[in-house]
Amino acid sequence: MEKILLKIKENLLFILIPIIFVSFLLINLNVVYFGDDYYYLTFSDLEIGEYFSKLVEHYNKDNGRFIVHLLATFFLKLPLPFWQVFNSIMLTGICYFAAKLTTKSNKKQMPTLLSIMFFFVAFLDISVTRQSTYWLTGSFNYIYPIFLLLSYSYCLTKLENKKYFILAIFLGFFSAATMEQSAMMTLGVTILYLISKIDSIKNIKLTLKSNIKLIILSIITLIGVSTVILAPAQFVRMEIEENDTSTMDKIILNSKFMLQNYTQNVNILPYCIAFNLLIVIYALKNRNNHKLIILINIANIILNLISIFVLNGVYDVNRLIVSFLIMLSYLISYIYINKNVYNKLFSPLTITLILMIGSQLMMLISPVFGPRNLIFGLIMFAFAICLLSDKILFDSQKNNNSNLQHVVTVIFLTLGLFANIKTAQGYIQTKNIDTLNMQIISKNNDIIIDKNNNLTLYKYINDDYGWSMPYLSSYHEFWFKHIYKIKSQITWENVNQ
Repeated sequence: MEKILLKIKENLLFILIPIIFVSFLLINLNVVYFGDDYYYLTFSDLEIGEYFSKLVEHYNKDNGRFIVHLLATFFLKLPLPFWQVFNSIMLTGICYFAAKLTTKSNKKQMPTLLSIMFFFVAFLDISVTRQSTYWLTGSFNYIYPIFLLLSYSYCLTKLENKKYFILAIFLGFFSAATMEQSAMMTLGVTILYLISKIDSIKNIKLTLKSNIKLIILSIITLIGVSTVILAPAQFVRMEIEENDTSTMDKIILNSKFMLQNYTQNVNILPYCIAFNLLIVIYALKNRNNHKLIILINIANIILNLISIFVLNGVYDVNRLIVSFLIMLSYLISYIYINKNVYNKLFSPLTITLILMIGSQLMMLISPVFGPRNLIFGLIMFAFAICLLSDKILFDSQKNNNSNLQHVVTVIFLTLGLFANIKTAQGYIQTKNIDTLNMQIISKNNDIIIDKNNNLTLYKYINDDYGWSMPYLSSYHEFWFKHIYKIKSQITWENVNQ
């Protein structure tokens, strides 16, 4: 028995990765077409020349995310299981590279950090994942860029190896040429990593000369960013949006949205509690004059609980004050832990938090700041927690805490699996309704052809497990009817009627 347990411990990483992959696959196998998928499915019938002409037209007039939509429309040409497997690989890869970036000094901690990151990805709120993760078109706008960003960031730590530098060139460009948030984050992480190499102002020139690879990558990622930010469609959208809500009104509205989601939303509690408890644990380990920081972090948890469960409702002055107090607590805790653990301004923790905050601040003037845009900040928050776990819980310089690592691994893996199973159950219900609707459509061709007849289809049991369904969007209903050649009016009913 002891030999078996020892063998499991030695191969724990290779056991966890398939388990995590299968848990994501269980969800993805039950995801069907939603929202914009119906429109992009029309690209499937085009000949190759027409197909690329359509993509170019879309890039010029509608959206600057050429590569993202190229991939989305390509996978829509394939049977759905190809994307379902691919998306599961990307989600597993996000967990893997986050752990890989965290555990550079001690590979024994890799399974534990992998399970922690998996927990936070699995626990992403359904309001976020329904728009960004479990939806074919959405996944290429959000999950694919995050996967590229983390894998590219890992290559940045290995640039002394020529193979990783070549790989970084490709990953850096394609990561920067995805969508606006990830584009700026890719350029940002490159520049911040270069800045982190500078020891003093006097050595700037010497540092730049010795890090010519990072300068090359900065130029390449800048080119990638330009393909998105300077796309013709961006200027078309800006002209359209000029007559909408004023810039100041957008900033105020989006600031409230961001503060609510990062300080007064029940879904942020796992991040808040994990971050603050890690600071408390570190302070308890180093008891010299650290009582104040312990009180601040305990107070921050209490403030979060009060703001969520007591001050819920209208976002008034009291909640605004609480939000700022919570943010101030995070800032104090960051300064404290960065100084004591890293003792370097541009540490991995600093770079992560800059990317996290930057990914959200750049959305303040956006007319479409929604839950899906939070995913970049939440993933960075989870990664910051992994960084602190590595430094505080397990102490990279010591190897006497293997039992703690295994306990933490099992707990976070188990919680993450339960979260994914719950999510899968929701999408199973959605797929069952979708299958029922497809059966009705296929059996009633005669009714569909007759314009005077009404076709009855069914709504999903829980709209959380779908995105922009045809019965909620006339635009998407139009393309839904076009794809399935429905010429009659549709009556959408609840399945229990």
